[in-house]
Amino acid sequence: MRQYFRVINDLLDNLFLKVEVDTNTVTIKAFHEEYFDELPETVQVINTRDGVSFLQDHDIDMDVNLLEAVVLGSVFEEPAVQLKYFRYYGGAQIHRAFDKDGNITILTRTTTYDRGFDKNVGFDKNTFVEWSDCALWAFDFNFDGMNWFYPKNILFDSVMTKSPFVRHELSNSHVTAPKLIKTSADGASYWTSGEFRKRLFSMFILDRDDDFTACSFYLRCHGEFQFDCKLGSDEIGAANFVNVFPLISSYSELPLPKIQLHAPNEISKDDVILVYVSLYDNEEVLLSEDDDKIVCEHVDSKICLEDLNATDLKISTVNKLTDVEGTISDQYIIQKDIDFYVSTNAGYLSKRKCPIKNGRGRFLFRALDLEVGDDVEIKIGFKSFSNISSLKLKVVV
Repeated sequence: MRQYFRVINDLLDNLFLKVEVDTNTVTIKAFHEEYFDELPETVQVINTRDGVSFLQDHDIDMDVNLLEAVVLGSVFEEPAVQLKYFRYYGGAQIHRAFDKDGNITILTRTTTYDRGFDKNVGFDKNTFVEWSDCALWAFDFNFDGMNWFYPKNILFDSVMTKSPFVRHELSNSHVTAPKLIKTSADGASYWTSGEFRKRLFSMFILDRDDDFTACSFYLRCHGEFQFDCKLGSDEIGAANFVNVFPLISSYSELPLPKIQLHAPNEISKDDVILVYVSLYDNEEVLLSEDDDKIVCEHVDSKICLEDLNATDLKISTVNKLTDVEGTISDQYIIQKDIDFYVSTNAGYLSKRKCPIKNGRGRFLFRALDLEVGDDVEIKIGFKSFSNISSLKLKVVV
């Protein structure tokens, strides 16, 4: 399946972003550049990762004794920030935890060192309805308080039905007073620029059980500073991200797989047919030593390129996409267990939710109370995308 790494470097705020992604944890941390005509003796400078929690992978805790400390850019991988000073302004995180019985809990976290509120908000996978398939998780930064909002799935139904809990992004868990920050070398101070809330990072996950390292990522960063990104054990540099504007112009641009509906194109009135569903993706050939990722030409890191950067790797048109029965061949099937949602403009569907196993499934359709000559259109998609594919039928004698 396609995996996108997209970035836009139009952020005016002097933030350096550090992204850390592992199988069950995704974290983003914010560091703001600090200017000093002469470094005060009272300001502690951190130039090593040892003993500093927020410089360790996926640790967003903040020692109250280090609130005023600054980080020397040499602790980061990005060359452009090596000689600059930064102050840590917290992180946001999604963590998928497992108990001894294998039950899953989803933890959404932010750094709340500025107040004494609980920074762990956990939800059971089966009751946390926002943790769904085909989700776009947004990590928004609060420029009024210089801290993070809790991650949220912006594709989930609506604001009113976001989740069965009160979000901890209310005034009782965020600093709301704007901060005065020195933003230029000449010593002048300004209010933090831009909007109250900016979306700096997003993660698209197709199957809620997918490894986070297989997700697609969208990042908004400062043009000069760039960012650090660690995917598993690999450092992913800016050269591996595609610079696009806008990051997502429409949700149809997300790396969604394709769905084939296979059935006869005619149906007799009041008859019933079986519609076969196949989940597939034929956009890319997956190449590498372990056959699951494309090797990026820029660095040693093994990541999947989006199709616009891998035109010479696309499947040849001479390869047969469908097998003898007319359904998608096994080599293109995405082996996932996932739920689809089906709708129709006429007739009767025995069920609206169609679960598929290992990329294949089926459902029944009945031409109930229809007349000869009627046209039927059956649509299928995810809960967030209802019209990924469709099937048209003609009612005959």
